[in-house]
Amino acid sequence: MKKLTKLAAAVALGLASALALPSPAEAAIQTIEASGVYVMDSRLGETTEAATGRAREDAKRAAAEKAGVYVESYSKTVNMVLEEDEVRTIAAQLLKIQGEKSKVAVLEDSLLQFTVTITALVDDSGVDMQRAVSTDKSVLSEDARRNSELQREYDELKKQMEELKRRYEGAGEAQRAEIKAEAAANTQRFGAAEELEKANGLFARGDYPQALSAYTRALGLNPRLPEAYNNRGLAYYHLRQYSEAVNDFNQAAVLKPNFLQAYSNRGMVRLEQGQAAQAIQDCTQALSIDSRFAPALNNRGRAYVAAGQADRALGDLQQAARIMPGSADIHNNLGSAYMMLKSYREAVNEYGQAIRLNGSFAEAYYNRALAYCNLGQFMEALPDAQRAKELNPGDGAASDLYSRIRSKLGG
Repeated sequence: MKKLTKLAAAVALGLASALALPSPAEAAIQTIEASGVYVMDSRLGETTEAATGRAREDAKRAAAEKAGVYVESYSKTVNMVLEEDEVRTIAAQLLKIQGEKSKVAVLEDSLLQFTVTITALVDDSGVDMQRAVSTDKSVLSEDARRNSELQREYDELKKQMEELKRRYEGAGEAQRAEIKAEAAANTQRFGAAEELEKANGLFARGDYPQALSAYTRALGLNPRLPEAYNNRGLAYYHLRQYSEAVNDFNQAAVLKPNFLQAYSNRGMVRLEQGQAAQAIQDCTQALSIDSRFAPALNNRGRAYVAAGQADRALGDLQQAARIMPGSADIHNNLGSAYMMLKSYREAVNEYGQAIRLNGSFAEAYYNRALAYCNLGQFMEALPDAQRAKELNPGDGAASDLYSRIRSKLGG
């Protein structure tokens, strides 16, 4: 049975932009030091913890901007065009924070300046960078979108707090009480954003149970975070808790009716539940918001395959591949649509493209082996089946296919 893959949008890590990389002989672990500053007005009831967190966030952004120098240079050497948000996302993933120092200075009676300096490492040898840059393009783009959304939240909170400080100066006693309440709400939202960022990092590392807990803490601080519901839904999805995932995607869509990612992700979960018709409906709703949203085209294409509508699947997946040619998942699924149509040579080509984009794509090797078998090319099928088995030793189907091909060749 051919294997299809989904574009379950992975989550972004932190925050980041752009020197030519040294030659391999000169490559080394680079140390980055960056500082962030925040001035707290104690009259507004801000906590020292929140003020330190705001300074730390600025320091992390500055560090990621320095790391972005290496990402941008590396991407040029491999002829990969990255958007600014994608550079920032990869840079944040590469940073390994080693230490943090903080200090507080009194500016005036009520004004305290918090400075946080972080020390981080980035490996400019290209090993980690190559892994990050080679991430499926659809996943990287979605990571970048999430990163950008989180950055906008931080920027909005910073702007609001500066405005509250300005208003406080000329306010009467009653107005000041209201402003302090707004400042407390702003601080709580900042705490939610911090938890969301932590959760995104845990998700990206594949620690779905801990990510789920962190998303829940974020929502406890700010229950009106559609991104947190969407991301927690994906954590539930990876833990195979599909009903909970659907509930979270529903809530994300309620809070943000044009949240096409939530509809596409809900369609992906419906497909796992065996509800192809509902999956098609959800993905169609996402595409009514943006007809060029490749993950929804991919998921609807998969749903059409499951529903036995190969021609429609082919149309969606071809369009998705045109929009996002760097996605191994889309090419793998496109190959499976061709398999349904018994267009085995085209299937081989698409699986081959998936493998060129991701040399460790076990499903694509397995699928190409099947396509070669249908063409009667068992000698070509054998190394693919062997590679699928090596990449996924626990996959009984790959082991069985390898054995059957060996038997067919008299081995």
